[in-house]
Amino acid sequence: MKNLVLFVAAILFGSNGIAKEKASILNGETITTKTEVNKNNSVFKDSIIVKKGYQLTLKNKDPKLSQEFKNNIAERFFIVYPKMLKHFNPKASKNVTITFSDEDVDHPAHAMNNEITIFTKFFTRPGREKDLDVIVHEGFHLVQAYRYSENTPSWLVEGIADYVREIYGVSNETSGWSLPKALDDNGKKYEASYRTTARFLLWIDRKIKKGIVDTLDAKCRKGTYTDAIWKKETGKTIDELWDDYIKNYSL
Repeated sequence: MKNLVLFVAAILFGSNGIAKEKASILNGETITTKTEVNKNNSVFKDSIIVKKGYQLTLKNKDPKLSQEFKNNIAERFFIVYPKMLKHFNPKASKNVTITFSDEDVDHPAHAMNNEITIFTKFFTRPGREKDLDVIVHEGFHLVQAYRYSENTPSWLVEGIADYVREIYGVSNETSGWSLPKALDDNGKKYEASYRTTARFLLWIDRKIKKGIVDTLDAKCRKGTYTDAIWKKETGKTIDELWDDYIKNYSL
């Protein structure tokens, strides 16, 4: 029988609420949960999961958060984040916080420093509750950890993140997420960002220069990206590559 060590502690905070902390270590995995009951009897649960050298803190600011959705996001994080870190940036943070927020915004999530905020109302829309691979895109922003440079274009930052989602996403297809089937740049070409740029990068990687995204990612992280990198790596400028791409759009 495998060893099991269980530690439990409780702290009383006075008349406005009760906070309880519970930590367990099971087969090398540590899980700490903290439950706060405020004066309005709304329950917020924070938890810390330590697994194979990674620490994930889950914070809840949505009293209607589905426990299943929270668990699924955590599970997906541990499936994909270590792989992305190992592939692109082994020095990226292994201590990450995911905050679930019920703010009403026009995007599903964002990442800053070592924290990802997931806006839960977005995932109450039909079909969106399955979009767990949003954690791939946002998690990769933490892996990117790019040094600031005015030469690093935002369209490339987001395009690389969606390229990585295409590569490392677990359930893109079932969640309704995919790279565009037809040209959708709306005249912006490769600067259309996100999925449009991601597909362009995938095309270059498959047909022109294998590993181009790894090179671009490394340059952005060092703050040394310039447009000259395209000519150096592929023999063509980025505009020449785009012209070839739209003539031979298939992957």
